[in-house]
Amino acid sequence: MSAQAYRLRPWNEVVRPHRDILEGDLEMATYAADLGAVDRGDENTPRVYLDARDFFRTTYMTENLRRLLADVLGVVGGGQGDRVLQLRTPFGGGKTHALLALYHLMRSRSEIDVDLAGIPDPGPGRVVVLSGLDLDPIAPREVDGLTIRTLWGELAFRLGGQAAYEKVRAHDEEGRAPGGNVLRSLLDVGPVLLLLDEVLVYVQRATGSKGDDALRRQVMIFLQALTEVVRGLPKAAMVYSLQASAHEAAGDEMLLGELDHLVARVDAKREPVSDDEVMRVVQRRLFPSFGEEDAHLAVARETAREYAIQFRKLREAYAETEGERRVAQAESERLEARILQSYPFHPHLLDLMYHRWGGLPSYQRTRGALQFLARVVHALWNGQGAAQPLIGPGDVVLADEHVRGAFFSQVGERERYTSVLSADITGPEARVREVDRRIATDSPAFERLRVGTRCASAIMLYSFGGRSGEDRGVLESELVQALVTPELDRNVVTTCLHDLRDELLYLHYTGRRYRFEPKPNLNLMIQEAAQGFDADEVLTRVKMELARLLTGAGDRAVLWPPDTAAIPDGDPLFRIVYLPPEAADSASEYAERAIEERSRVYKNALAFAEPNRAGLERARTLARLVLALDSLLGEVKAKRLTVEREQEDELAERRQAVGGELVATCDRLYERVLVPLADREGQRPFRLETIDLRAQLAAGRDLHTRLLDGLRKHVFDTLTPARLATLAKLGETREYVAVEELSKWFFSIFDFPKLIDESVLRDAIARGTEGMFGYVSGAQALDDELEVPRRELVRFGATTPVDEIDLGPGCYVLSPKLAASLVGGEEEPAKDDGEVEETADQEVGVVSSDETDGGARRYSVRFAATAAQLFRVLPALQNLADKSASFRARLEVEAEGREPFDPNWLRNAVEEHFDEAGIERD
Repeated sequence: MSAQAYRLRPWNEVVRPHRDILEGDLEMATYAADLGAVDRGDENTPRVYLDARDFFRTTYMTENLRRLLADVLGVVGGGQGDRVLQLRTPFGGGKTHALLALYHLMRSRSEIDVDLAGIPDPGPGRVVVLSGLDLDPIAPREVDGLTIRTLWGELAFRLGGQAAYEKVRAHDEEGRAPGGNVLRSLLDVGPVLLLLDEVLVYVQRATGSKGDDALRRQVMIFLQALTEVVRGLPKAAMVYSLQASAHEAAGDEMLLGELDHLVARVDAKREPVSDDEVMRVVQRRLFPSFGEEDAHLAVARETAREYAIQFRKLREAYAETEGERRVAQAESERLEARILQSYPFHPHLLDLMYHRWGGLPSYQRTRGALQFLARVVHALWNGQGAAQPLIGPGDVVLADEHVRGAFFSQVGERERYTSVLSADITGPEARVREVDRRIATDSPAFERLRVGTRCASAIMLYSFGGRSGEDRGVLESELVQALVTPELDRNVVTTCLHDLRDELLYLHYTGRRYRFEPKPNLNLMIQEAAQGFDADEVLTRVKMELARLLTGAGDRAVLWPPDTAAIPDGDPLFRIVYLPPEAADSASEYAERAIEERSRVYKNALAFAEPNRAGLERARTLARLVLALDSLLGEVKAKRLTVEREQEDELAERRQAVGGELVATCDRLYERVLVPLADREGQRPFRLETIDLRAQLAAGRDLHTRLLDGLRKHVFDTLTPARLATLAKLGETREYVAVEELSKWFFSIFDFPKLIDESVLRDAIARGTEGMFGYVSGAQALDDELEVPRRELVRFGATTPVDEIDLGPGCYVLSPKLAASLVGGEEEPAKDDGEVEETADQEVGVVSSDETDGGARRYSVRFAATAAQLFRVLPALQNLADKSASFRARLEVEAEGREPFDPNWLRNAVEEHFDEAGIERD
């Protein structure tokens, strides 16, 4: 995670939504402009449409809209250009909004306080609104004592009241369209602007219920004549809206084509909002004021930059060539620019709505987007969900019923997907909650982000519509790009997606695409199969996996003993006891009971591995899945269960993946080890020290080896002869010790170092016979005397082969003095083949001072010695130290091995002894 992520301000601290969002006025009517209602001053119409000033403050002036306004008002003022323009876009594409902009500019230009540079002012004029949604050809309108029946009657009345109506009264009453001369007499009083909204709706209503289309033909003739007249007038213009598709025309494709053909010769088709401007339209409508502009821009720039950096890192991770890296850089720069345009929305959210949902029959491109996003902003503003620097696909709060309703209004499929949402994302028992919890447990910093819910919500949005030629759903790469933030990196997102595939019931992953469908996936089948296994069967499967992991440890590992008495004793072997699940929360108590067993002898030969509680739960879950998958695959193989080939392959893939995860989970199940050590300061014979192994690298090492490596400061696979002699107190209080007893001390007494096994002791004895002590077999201790049947059984003065060291009865280690006497008193010990000959610079000398008749009070000696000689004179130095009031020694040692010294061995076998003695080394 980037440290910068914590400095990025959430959007709700930077921008403030429009008043209607804050007040909760979020019905569709709030975002569905009604030209007719505005014209008649309907009090129920939102103020944002009624008031010219509010309208333009919340309107983003797209390039196309500004050009449209300039062209229309230019010709109304007497300029050149197209005088009849058709607005033909999908529902919600900005048609009515553009007509309203023209309406307010003609009626209330002086009240508008936004920049209108480049848009001509035609001066005082008339604007006439004919709304196909309001007017009804079979229900005449009563006004000022008149009964108005037709479009031409409405046109005349709205242009000049009753006087103008009289010019077309006969045409209106008989239902016949007036000719061009009549229309010209009405309109040639410019400047005049005609605004016709939802023309197709009116023409459809003019079609008789019994197929009588006489009125319809008259309406079409009128519209054709009107366009011809307007085109020839110097200060007149006509702008009308038309649906973009037969679906939006209620399936009346023939009528749509006919109307389009009638005016195609003279009109100019315009689209007020282009694809790349939708985000600005939405932004301005929902967030009309950003407070201090400079402050807002500074935060937006910082946010855009950090998101772009994260995006570039994501793309560069897959880049293999310099060209691909340049593309990643260029795309990140484009994203940065787009975030600046769409702030506080993430461009990916607006893209999926515009490009994916745009082809859905139920989707209304701008109107629908506004209403849906208004609901989203309202929910987030009121504390639902964690506020992020940007509002992206994962931030849509589908748990909010109003957001959910607006979502289904745009994508349809409400009935089929309501239960899907409840089961996997929004319900009280939604399965995504387990993924949220699991990720938060692993990384508490992600708890507030609810990563699982974020990813699942985004997938739900991407499950509808699609780009042309693409399958339904969203590619993982595209989904990750939409979800990563400076706070949430690719690894967390991809891990979450993997968990969702295993957990959710209606999430499908095929062709590398994610999508929700109203039919269950394999998870439901797997879940039902998993319920057939009880807790004991699940734990047995976990134990089986652990046993496989510990195969190489042999008797050195004790796995899940049924009780403390079942832990082996009596073998000179260090063991790690892998505690069972029931001891997970009471490891110390379990270890103390095991050590304090009355009959236990080898108490210094144990350590206790403590299972991780969270790891145990995960292992149980995975083991249950493994059992279920094995069962299902067995049923499929036996042809007792029929599934599609794709599902069979998925079952096999899931089994392999879950099995691998179970192995990995079991391998990291034990990360703490309790080791009993001598309690030199307390009143008890031992204390338990906890060794935490979580920082260890696990690569290439099995479970038991890894735990032993973590215990290397307490458990040794080497022992120096000198340490052995010191611990046995040879030459101090004992002249000999039975090897059998000595072995027992190492594995029983906490003051002794813990040995891997007896081979360590055997090796130390073999090396120690070079001169540190002696060894004899076949001897017998009688009355504090050691009887040796034959002198040649005593090994002293040379290294003994390890395989000749017996640790059984009759075998003893001997002090150097006793060993020397047993082999012949004054005889020089035999040199080992590797012993270094004395050289000319070896000397033994005595320097004394302050001599009296009784001898010297000060004694010093300087000498060089071989290993064998050094071991022989160590007792002499000890005797001298015992007799002296003060004693200091400076020893310089040079040792050269036949092979390089193992650093671990040097640390355990050599340096540790210096540390214990408190000797500082150069």
